[in-house]
Amino acid sequence: MLYWGVTKICRVSSRHGGLAALAAACAGEQGKYWPVHKALFREPGWDGEAVAARTAIDKIFAVSDVDTAAAAVCMAEERHRDLIDADVAEAHALRVFGTPVYFINGKVLSGAHSYETWADILEQELRTME
Repeated sequence: MLYWGVTKICRVSSRHGGLAALAAACAGEQGKYWPVHKALFREPGWDGEAVAARTAIDKIFAVSDVDTAAAAVCMAEERHRDLIDADVAEAHALRVFGTPVYFINGKVLSGAHSYETWADILEQELRTME
């Protein structure tokens, strides 16, 4: 059997991953979590210097139809910090320190991999199930 899941763990290995996670969580208050989450992975500017990162996040809010004033208050208050810290702690407990990451029968596979690598791993796992 194959199970597929996506979780909203922030980019734990990036310089401003906590800021990005906070931005996405605050956008979530307005029903805009996933548009902001997706934009954060597409927009390279948010992971630069702190001021540039905040400017890029404000741009992402604007193009994602997020009320930027409400999101700014949410971020200043760090409303979702406890949830984010819990997500990061869970990720670290699972040996997740970046994205993407996959679990295959209890083994961790981190990073992007070729079709050939996936085929080899899955074939090996299928053989162990016989």
